[in-house]
Amino acid sequence: MLYEYVPVETRGMFECSDPLLNEIHRTALHTLHLNTREFFLDGIKRDGWVWSGDAYQAFLMNYYSFFELDAARRTIVALRGKDPVVKHINTILDYSLYWFISLHDYYLYTGDAEFVRRYYDRAVTLMDRCLEQRDAEGFLVGRPRDWVFVDWADIENTGAVSAIQLLFARSLEAMGALAELAGDESAAAFYGAMFGEIRDKTIRLFWDDERGGLVHHRVDGVNRPAITRYANMFALIFGYLNPEQRESVVRRVLLNPDVPKIRTPYMRFHEMAALLEAGLHDRVLEEIRDYWGGMLRLGATTFWEEFDPSLPDDAHDQMYGMPFGKSLCHAWGAGPVYLFGRYFLGVRPTLPGYAAYRIEPNLGGLAAVKGTVPTPRGRIAVEMDREKIRVESSFGRGTLVFASRGRPFSEDGEIRPLGGGRYEMMIEAGRSYTVAYTPLQ
Repeated sequence: MLYEYVPVETRGMFECSDPLLNEIHRTALHTLHLNTREFFLDGIKRDGWVWSGDAYQAFLMNYYSFFELDAARRTIVALRGKDPVVKHINTILDYSLYWFISLHDYYLYTGDAEFVRRYYDRAVTLMDRCLEQRDAEGFLVGRPRDWVFVDWADIENTGAVSAIQLLFARSLEAMGALAELAGDESAAAFYGAMFGEIRDKTIRLFWDDERGGLVHHRVDGVNRPAITRYANMFALIFGYLNPEQRESVVRRVLLNPDVPKIRTPYMRFHEMAALLEAGLHDRVLEEIRDYWGGMLRLGATTFWEEFDPSLPDDAHDQMYGMPFGKSLCHAWGAGPVYLFGRYFLGVRPTLPGYAAYRIEPNLGGLAAVKGTVPTPRGRIAVEMDREKIRVESSFGRGTLVFASRGRPFSEDGEIRPLGGGRYEMMIEAGRSYTVAYTPLQ
């Protein structure tokens, strides 16, 4: 048997006190590795192809595992292709939008300004096409040959789809930052103003007080009554909601069993991130044990393209109306790699290339978590149990943020109170820090 693979180095690690979660992380990492080739592929069983929505998630997982930048750059370039723009990336409207966000994420995690400047012009021409596809209200809508995907689900994506508008707003926000990086000041101002307009108009016009969230779509300027999780979780992740709206979306949409459930790891990635942004770490760990652990219980050795736990055990291989049509090794199934690193180790860059970063670890009810997160010039190590937090970094300047019931203590640096039982400590490169604290629960 021949085994073809990219010899990447696993630079990010995660381990915790729950053996099942450790097995889920190992399986997710294996799934991502198998789909890391010349590009970040969607799946090795069926398509073996480069899809922008799939790649968007693979990029984020990669930043917390391999930090394989050659494959990331090749994938970004291949997805965009050449000018002129005659169709959307992969013919899918939302997949063009993920490309803008991916390019900005690449800069944030790597600090590679040269690469971004080289492809800024192609970002402009792709955005020009998007701007040409707005309806009378200014919303981005699909044309007859466009595929408005969102997710594999029984949903109607006609008219202006709220999830698309939020991805459009996020893309404009990214383009403003990219234009500033490229020295295109007039474009930066234009994209910034357009971002604010689309964001605010989307929240205002799609919001439904009775349902407590954003409805799925509006046609000819009239909201349709259906509500789904998609736009609501994007709005929460992107930080576009006020505190009252955030609370309503979490309680009345994301935790509401009457709102249709998500069947794909693709959108469960975003759903879990939204719940984690809301601080529901305990709930998310239960969801991960049930959903990704459910695939393991059925014998999975890699994670799948789709998983509906309500199906009989012998009905999980079919998809697209075909027996054995489902991809059983799909990159978007590897979401726990990102979720564990970003929200439980709690590491994220706040300036490009980790020149500055934030560490906000969270046990989520576990006894202990530990791991490392790769950066362009080293790594950040985090370890947390119910008594101590230990962090160490080889590059950049960080901020450790944590909660403690009692007054925390450290001999390694000054701890400053933030209020509400939260504290912060500055982290310098090349030093180790230990904090004694008392968990809130």
